[in-house]
Amino acid sequence: MPVTLDLSSDYELFDNTEPVDVVLKSLGGTAAENTVRVENALRRELSKREQESLGGLLNNRSVVWEIPVEQLGDSVEIQEGDVILELEPDTPQRWTVVSTQLATLKTRWRCICHKQRVA
Repeated sequence: MPVTLDLSSDYELFDNTEPVDVVLKSLGGTAAENTVRVENALRRELSKREQESLGGLLNNRSVVWEIPVEQLGDSVEIQEGDVILELEPDTPQRWTVVSTQLATLKTRWRCICHKQRVA
């Protein structure tokens, strides 16, 4: 008998998740029209392998955001150029997505992001 494993809500078990807004610039239109609130995003540091594969293009201003597909919507795809906005700190940061992939049996978007400079 095949084993079925549903990891679509595994984010509910993670510690230290953060609420973010994902601005899907790739869809065109206004930011307000294309912003999706995600309550359980997970921020992580880049792995050594990711740092090496990027050839030093990114630095300490880069992180990985993991975004649950279940909270984003099954038909929504995060793409390069989209933006992830932190919601909790006093000075929210804007992160530009530079690379994406579906991870963990296609239940999470793994987004390598670079912090935007605030002018």
